[in-house]
Amino acid sequence: MVGRSRAPITLRDVTERKHQEQRLTYMAGHDSLTGLMTRDRFCEELTAAVARAQRKHSRLAVLFMDLDGFKAVNDTYGHEQGDALLTAFARRLSFACRTGEFVGRLGGDEFTLMAEDLTAGDEMLMAQRILKVLSRPFDLAGASFKVPVSIGIAVYPEGGSTADELLASADSAMYVAKQSGGNAYREYAREIDDTRALRHRPV
Repeated sequence: MVGRSRAPITLRDVTERKHQEQRLTYMAGHDSLTGLMTRDRFCEELTAAVARAQRKHSRLAVLFMDLDGFKAVNDTYGHEQGDALLTAFARRLSFACRTGEFVGRLGGDEFTLMAEDLTAGDEMLMAQRILKVLSRPFDLAGASFKVPVSIGIAVYPEGGSTADELLASADSAMYVAKQSGGNAYREYAREIDDTRALRHRPV
């Protein structure tokens, strides 16, 4: 009995398979809700950026952002409206970025931004620009939401020599900004280590 011959693989088959592989790769590295880089992908990019900064002896900044009062929006208007707010926030944050700046969503209402080859003070200007852009109310489904943002800043090498250290330092600085009333930014400094220790002390 003669076996059934297989259909020849065409250029279209190869192209579609390649597009599918690219789509899966993209989906694995990007948040399904906002389209921003996932935590893992952002950390990979940040690790590579730290290596470049080490070679070039340049400055690298990480901004850690958290929406103030987001839980109240979720509790009051529901998760669907909360997701819509996160999506709108991510879109506006992306539009506010300039060439060479990369944005990620770590999870929940926590977002990150990094930029390379900075001169002294650039990180402060970045934070001020982001706060200004995000200060405008978000109009969603007939409702207007004004959600303040707390931003923590960590700069390589003062704020850490690895991706994990920079994120931890920026997170701690963000916590200080939030504790001071929110809608503000703070840059990591050594004394913030005391705040980090208190924040993570076992109860």
